[in-house]
Formats: sequence, C-alpha cells, structure tokens
Amino acid sequence: MKKEEIKEEFKKKLNETIDSEKEIQDSEDSKTAEEIIRGSQEVFIRGYDWLIFNWPDVERTLEGDDIFAKFKTKHLRNNDLMTTSQLKAVYNNPITIKVDGKDVVVGSGEWTEKDERRLEEIPKEIDEKTEAFNAYRVEIQELKEQIKKRKNKQTEEKLNKYMENAFECYSNITKLNLEHIELQTKRINLFSTSLEERAQFEKVKYYAPYCIMSKNGDGTLNPLWKDETEMLKADQTAVRILSLFGLFLRGVDVSFFGDLLGGQTQS
Repeated sequence: MKKEEIKEEFKKKLNETIDSEKEIQDSEDSKTAEEIIRGSQEVFIRGYDWLIFNWPDVERTLEGDDIFAKFKTKHLRNNDLMTTSQLKAVYNNPITIKVDGKDVVVGSGEWTEKDERRLEEIPKEIDEKTEAFNAYRVEIQELKEQIKKRKNKQTEEKLNKYMENAFECYSNITKLNLEHIELQTKRINLFSTSLEERAQFEKVKYYAPYCIMSKNGDGTLNPLWKDETEMLKADQTAVRILSLFGLFLRGVDVSFFGDLLGGQTQS
C-alpha cells in the first residue's frame, strides 16, 4: 500500500468512532456466524462469479478422513514425503545434497525458529498498536470538538502531536499486517509439499466436486465441477479456488479472500 493510500485510509479511520466500528464488526461477525452454523459460505471469484462452499455431510466427512489417513500412512511407510517437522528441521539447519554430481547446500535459513516466533508475535503487536491508535483517536476527536467551540494554540499543538502519533501507530499496523501476510505466504509455499499438506489436499480434491457450487442468476445451484477429472482440467483459477476451499474446511472466513465486485481484488 502506497503512502498516499495509507494517509487516505488513516483519515477515514480518524472520522470513525470505536462504537460505529464495533457495530459494523458485530454485523459482519453475525453474518459469518450464520454461515458457519449453516456449514456454508459464499465467495465471489472473478470469472466464476458467486461460489458456495458447503461443508461435507457426515458420511463424506468420514470418507475424506479415511482418504487422509490412508495417504498419510502409505507415505509414512514408504518414507518418500517429508513431514512438517522434518521440513522445519531442513529449513532451519542447512544440509548438503548431491545435484548433478555437485554438493549443494539447501535449507539454510529458509524457515527459522525466528520466523516461527515472529508469526506468533505479530498479531500481539498489531493488537497493541491498535489499542494505542484507538486511544489517540478518541483524544483527537475530543480535541477537534474543543477547537470548534474555541480555538486555542495549546490545544491545536496538542492535536497536531496526537495526529502525528496516531499516524505513526496506523503506519506501523499497516506494516505489521503486510509482514504477517508475507510470512504466512512464505510458510504456505515452503510447507505445501509436506506429508500433512499433501494428505489434506487429497481430502480437498475428494470433497470439491460435491461441496463447491456455482450460483446461477436465479439463485439455483450447480456443482462447479461434475467430477475430479473435470476439476483437474480446469484453468489456473481452479488452484486458487481449491486453496480457498481448503482454508474454509479449516474454519477460515474465506469471503475476505474473494474478489471485490467492480474489478478490484482484495489485498
């Protein structure tokens, strides 16, 4: 996000109150809660329009768990796929392997213990900065009201100082959010080949033709793909849809990751 965009978002945030933000969040949380209870969620994907992700029924859930267990057991016995723990050890401690007869060092610092700790620390830092920003915002709104009633040099200087501090907090929150997304993306990319993630993907592939629906203009629903073969022949966007569906199965609110109507994609 560019500095000018951060400033625009900052101005909007300053004009909002904590109570109004809470009302909006409560409304969004209520909608998400209803979707969770129904076991389904809508997401808009450009080129596919509205898709419905449904939670598999009990019988299919058990079959999916069986697929996961069989895949994991088979590859554990064959010892041909690394587990997440093994990959962590490789990424944290460099090892030497032979590539075309040459020694190549791999795993050096790709995912360190520091990365793992940082992934846990960032949300706490965001909460702290948000709390500080909210405190400044309340003070700024009160100072602006005071200045409307009676201008005072001391009050204006205090307002300017609080504005600077609030903007610094808001900028830090933006940077922390970006750092968090980058770390999450890095972790997903590094561990997507792990035994656990590969087993999970087998389950996702099995569920998808039954649980991902395309919503027509009249509100009727049809399976997005009739079977796994058609799904695997779909365009590159299908990979993104399957990734989002995998997150949905883990309890993530995937509507945030969809495309905004009007041609812009959420970042």
